[in-house]
Amino acid sequence: MLWFAPEGRFNGNDGCNSLSGTWTGSGKKFELQEMTMTLIGCLGMDTWLSGAAFVTVDGETLRVSDKNGVEIGTLPRLNVAH
Repeated sequence: MLWFAPEGRFNGNDGCNSLSGTWTGSGKKFELQEMTMTLIGCLGMDTWLSGAAFVTVDGETLRVSDKNGVEIGTLPRLNVAH
C-alpha cells in the first residue's frame, strides 16, 4: 500500500517493510523521491515495491514503475477521507 499526503510526503508498506519519502508531480503521474525503506527479511515476501520510482493513476488502479519507466506492479486506488 502507498499513502500520499497533500504536502508532498508518502508512506507505504509491502506487508513486511515500511517505506517513506517525498513525491512530486500533478495530474495522474507522480515521481517518488528520497525513498527510504526498512530491510526486514520476511520469508516469502515479494519486495517489488522497493523499486518504485513513478506512480500513475489509471482509474481505480495505481500503476507502479521503476526508474526506467517499466511497470513493476499495480495497487488498488483507495480514497481515504480524513
